[in-house]
Amino acid sequence: MIRKTVTKFIALLMCGAILALVAPWSGLIAKADNEEVRLDPFTGLPVDENPLSYDDANQSRKQISGNMYYDYNYGCFVYLVGNGLYEITSNVADGMIVNEAVVISAPAEILLIVYQDGNEIPFDGSEIRSTGEYTVMASVDGNVKTVMSFTIVGAATGKIVGFTIPDGFYIKSATCEGQNVPMTSSYISMSEEGQYSIQYACEKTDLNYFLNVRIDHTPPQVTLEGVKEDGKARGPVTITGLEESDRIAVYKDGEMLKAVSNKLTQSGRYEVTVTDNAENSATYNFTIMIYLDINGVVFFLVIALVIGAVVAYILIQRKHLKVR
Repeated sequence: MIRKTVTKFIALLMCGAILALVAPWSGLIAKADNEEVRLDPFTGLPVDENPLSYDDANQSRKQISGNMYYDYNYGCFVYLVGNGLYEITSNVADGMIVNEAVVISAPAEILLIVYQDGNEIPFDGSEIRSTGEYTVMASVDGNVKTVMSFTIVGAATGKIVGFTIPDGFYIKSATCEGQNVPMTSSYISMSEEGQYSIQYACEKTDLNYFLNVRIDHTPPQVTLEGVKEDGKARGPVTITGLEESDRIAVYKDGEMLKAVSNKLTQSGRYEVTVTDNAENSATYNFTIMIYLDINGVVFFLVIALVIGAVVAYILIQRKHLKVR
């Protein structure tokens, strides 16, 4: 009896070994409710023919495009770097144009490199508020990769002529001064000046996003009183027509003047740049020639009087000498 039991046990072990060798190549098929189900040869459990994707496995996340996800728990966008080992989070999606501050965070293992308008700027992890076009890159184990780009604008701007909707988003509406504007499925023309109101949404999350901005492409216009058509002034130059929000930068003989007023009196070569609140700018070049102002006239009058007094004194002294 014992011998038979041992023989059956050995036979079962041999069958199991044979199945384990054959199964990876042929696959085991089991029938359940008249349906064929593929079994895992090592666990004996049914094999999922459609394994969970990253965002399905993480129910709080949805893949928007490429390596960009949206996380419902954090309420922000997540970018995977370093073969998915690290995560960079931000309140904006790649390609967005926004009016508000941008927040970007990364783990200590990641070095973030930020460019503003093509120039690298210091980044300490604080909010980014200054207007401009930004590119964010990540250095992972010495490998540098572009993560995202975005644009920050103020209430008004002249820096953009159109808006390309980020990948994974679609346009709901776009108007300028209440009128529909020319657009395609992914691009909105903003070449015309006026107040724009744009609404777009994410295809996967159906969350809505808005861009409200005034487009102003007209540079500031000022008048340089005292400058002739030849670009020269033979006296003080007064800058008129400045708006309250305009910013002015003045260079004299190549050096920037720290204290600037709208009246320039010193002789020299000038470069004046005026920038409005929409970031439009206009530059004027002129020269103030050497001239005599009221102080100079008074100075020379005083000198002339002194010289005259000296000459008169000498003449009087000569007369007194002859009389003696």
